[in-house]
Amino acid sequence: MKWDQRKWCSRLKKTGLALVRIYFLLFVILILFQGYVVFPGQWMVFPSLRHSFLEKYLEPCSRTFHVNGETLEGWVKHVPGTPLIVFLGGNGEDVAWHVPFLDGMGCSFLTVNYRGFGNSSGSPSEQALIDDAIVLIDQVCGEMDIPSGEVVLVGQSIGSGVAVAVASKRPPGKLVLQVPFDSLEAVAKEKLPVYPVSWILRSPFRSDLLAPAITCPVAVFAALEDEVIPVHHARRIASLFPQLICYREFDGVHHMELEDAYGFERAFRNFCLDDGKG
Repeated sequence: MKWDQRKWCSRLKKTGLALVRIYFLLFVILILFQGYVVFPGQWMVFPSLRHSFLEKYLEPCSRTFHVNGETLEGWVKHVPGTPLIVFLGGNGEDVAWHVPFLDGMGCSFLTVNYRGFGNSSGSPSEQALIDDAIVLIDQVCGEMDIPSGEVVLVGQSIGSGVAVAVASKRPPGKLVLQVPFDSLEAVAKEKLPVYPVSWILRSPFRSDLLAPAITCPVAVFAALEDEVIPVHHARRIASLFPQLICYREFDGVHHMELEDAYGFERAFRNFCLDDGKG
């Protein structure tokens, strides 16, 4: 077969131009639609399923909050003489599904769907989620007469970034991070190494910059088989806290399976409600 240099050069040129077009097309999509990539829970609503599942929790735990111009759907329960667990969920979930777990702790709890999640109004962003959480905690602690030292702040996945930021502004009694990152920016750089993530990401969640100044007791629970946020991110953020009391990795567990992992509930309860060692 005779080598046709001109023909092959033409093919390479066309292939190269196609790859460049694809690169810039994805680049534009990332810029325009990153809100739906970072916060996919905005469209994960299953009304019929959640109604039947949560029927027993609709009253008296359910509550509508009016925060910073938005209407947020949440669940709150006051058990006098107990700490307040504030649960901040992941980016692809409806926190309604965590209500039974929280209720099973037998203590006061608060969890609210982020802006745009579940039946909450508005659009999410890093700063909006942090600001809303601070207002909610201040409001509920005031109503229950619970001091900040009795607040256990729990953040899962992207909620870990919210929790760390809130803890830096409203120091809780304890901080729990579940399948956390050191920063969303670091995770995004791994997933998209060919793009200038630092330049285009509007919600970088730089927990790594805030962690060294957080002095409350901290527990970090990681999933060893986490494919969404690889476990080395949990290891790094854990290493930055001056008062890390408990760090545990759960073998054979993926990103969304932590609450069902063997030993997790006991470790969570021990740290939050008992001696704090997990």
